[in-house]
Amino acid sequence: YNIKTYLLGDLSVREQINLFSHAELVVGPHGAGLTNILFGDNLTLVELFGDKQIATFDRLAAALDHGYIPVNGEQTGVDIRVNTNKLDSMIAESLNK
Repeated sequence: YNIKTYLLGDLSVREQINLFSHAELVVGPHGAGLTNILFGDNLTLVELFGDKQIATFDRLAAALDHGYIPVNGEQTGVDIRVNTNKLDSMIAESLNK
């Protein structure tokens, strides 16, 4: 899918705004960095959850008219394991909208 990975903590605020303003798809674990979808235009957010599913970014995505796909996984510490086949099909579907 030509998805690039970033550690948002390594980027300046300006770099994060630029990154999200050009994103078509954002895949990431639930966390404050997803607030950057505010700067996106017509993107899809695939939000990864571990033990808890917290409704925050689904509402923000809806308010911004972004696509939103929640993916539940199993959490061990800070790691989240998801079903990669399910994730693959969700990403494929979102890119072919």
